Amino acid sequence: MSKFKGRARIMAFAVGTAMLLCGSFTACTPTPGGPTGPVDEWAVTLDFNDDTSTPRTVYVDKEGGSVEEPADPAMSGYTFKDWNTQADGSGETIAFPYTPSADITLYAQWDTRQYTVTFDAGEGKFTDGGTTVSIQAAYASTIPADQLPENPVRDDVDPDTGEAIYTFREWRDVAGNAVDFTTWTVPAEDTTFTAAYRSIYSRIVTLDLQMGDGYTQVFELEQAGDDIRDRDVVTAAGERVTETGAYPGYRLMGWSTDPAAQPGDEGVISTNDLFPIDYEVLTGDVTYYAVWQMEEYVATFQYNYAARQEVYASYSGLTVADAVTPPETDPERPGYLFAGWYTQSYGGSLVDFTDLHLTAHGTYYAHWTAEPVETDIFQAEYVDLTQQVNMPGYSGANSYQAVIVTDSKDSGAMVDDDYRLDGVSMSAGIGRFVSYQYRYGATLEFKINSDKAVSGATLYANLAMEIFGGITIGPDGDNKVAVYVNDTAVNYSPINFGGTPGSVEQNWVSPFQEYQLGNVDLVEGENIVRIVVENNTPLGGTMAATSFITDYIRIDTHGGATLSWSPVYDNVTLS
Repeated sequence: MSKFKGRARIMAFAVGTAMLLCGSFTACTPTPGGPTGPVDEWAVTLDFNDDTSTPRTVYVDKEGGSVEEPADPAMSGYTFKDWNTQADGSGETIAFPYTPSADITLYAQWDTRQYTVTFDAGEGKFTDGGTTVSIQAAYASTIPADQLPENPVRDDVDPDTGEAIYTFREWRDVAGNAVDFTTWTVPAEDTTFTAAYRSIYSRIVTLDLQMGDGYTQVFELEQAGDDIRDRDVVTAAGERVTETGAYPGYRLMGWSTDPAAQPGDEGVISTNDLFPIDYEVLTGDVTYYAVWQMEEYVATFQYNYAARQEVYASYSGLTVADAVTPPETDPERPGYLFAGWYTQSYGGSLVDFTDLHLTAHGTYYAHWTAEPVETDIFQAEYVDLTQQVNMPGYSGANSYQAVIVTDSKDSGAMVDDDYRLDGVSMSAGIGRFVSYQYRYGATLEFKINSDKAVSGATLYANLAMEIFGGITIGPDGDNKVAVYVNDTAVNYSPINFGGTPGSVEQNWVSPFQEYQLGNVDLVEGENIVRIVVENNTPLGGTMAATSFITDYIRIDTHGGATLSWSPVYDNVTLS
């Protein structure tokens, strides 16, 4: 027989069977002898032939070794038959005890189980007067139409007309759902279906949502007082159809008995006018089709830098059926390379325009990478700060560019006058530094390119302390702030930033000082320097860890290489 695919199985038997096998076989653990087993034993592999369980291999002595019959495995929907030398059952059927004469694989053979499917006439009966009909059906099979029982009937008649009041409607499962026997398959258990009937007085109202998923709602109103409210009409996901956003990109304009009706056509009934649908107004069964109108949206593409905060391109009249595509040509910015369209002006994610459809207006922002600048000084305010979210300070937190602080105390932070800033007016002679690194894991990452590999370059950092005096920070200990160059830790000497130990002055900043952190090795190409807070020692206020404030790092290659990077100038120009 062939292997079984795509069917429900009891998975636990494989391990359990293997455990039983070890009690039945002469040997379960091979002795050393080679990659496929010991040289003085035969390997007997049991393949459970279910495409799921892992085969089990045991070993028996070549001289007279035999295999006792193992416990029968189990698989949902099937009955174990026997073991065979071929997976399809065309080989030799194995009798136990079994004595192998070579390494061999034995395959479990299975018979499909039969289950009872019962049809219960409910309040009716079949023509023979019986109330149930049962048939036997194979697991995972469907029941052909010619094997289904005849439709049962009910004896109730209208006293005035003598007409039968009820007609058979459908078979339903235990949950009350109608059963489609063209797709239903026999489960690994007996099943009962119950007949459902329809009264000649009832009215069937079908609401077809026409959204391509085949989902409709069918209501049966049986007597005066029954009605359908608009709140009863829901999507396949259970959301009210009349609510905005039930089907993103579409607006429900009304209902019609014509499936091809369009918004504004004669005969389209608004939701307010159609509902409630009362039993009393219905003269028969009816189907109403939802009439939708696709909303129109605008896709806007922004230049997104300080000197040009206008729209680069805009496309209107887009519906959910239209794919959004970016402008054919990329925007340009002097001194920068276009880095793609993003979901936010700062941070966000790169937009994937593959099969992108709007269900609301969309705005996309150009991001930029500055052309590389040759330098040996790398200022902290120009690193990527998009991961700086809710960074704690002494009282409250800041995110993104807001972790950049102006050196209003004239503490010696490097001024920015030499950097091109798209003509934006800035305070001349004012430096900036990065603060708010007061939690475990806070990281400043510098991406620096070297035109060649260098050993023994010297790393410096211009650092200071704020608010708290007498603090010492080092590469380990309670106040650990680690420095990594290409993931190699720099073992710098602990730094005491001065000030009165124990003092707390919210306006105090120690003078910035350039500290030599140590010698480092650079690779040709991109090098990553990270300053990482790795302590949970709170300073005070909302500061959850201890750290310094950072102005810049400097790398002296001693003439061994030329360094460059792409500063994120927009940290300042967009802040």
